[in-house]
Amino acid sequence: MQVLVSLPDALVIAMMDCARANGRSLDDQILESLSEATTAARAALASTSQPVTLNLEETLTLALTRAAARAQGDRFEFAHLFLSPEWSAVANTRAAGRSFRKRAEKLGLVSLIGRSVSRHAIYQRR
Repeated sequence: MQVLVSLPDALVIAMMDCARANGRSLDDQILESLSEATTAARAALASTSQPVTLNLEETLTLALTRAAARAQGDRFEFAHLFLSPEWSAVANTRAAGRSFRKRAEKLGLVSLIGRSVSRHAIYQRR
């Protein structure tokens, strides 16, 4: 997947210096740095002593943002908008799903097009 991202000049220069020092291409250096940061973030999330909980507003904000970022015509379930640790942190998935449907349809982001075999709502991005 290709992603276009704007980065501060100082960060790109530092990444280029690291890539040169390690004998890597800039792309490989960026991938390695992102991989290390992701691994560290996951470890930190897993090691928190208290479970993290997303309240309804946090859940809806995250879900609506991610639904808006999907391509028109894309089909998905509410749970597909979250990473596994995030989904585990949603306080009440049923209430969050119902609230998502109301807000997303009101905003014109999605249409409910059916239900899965497990009776989860299937949405299509408008």
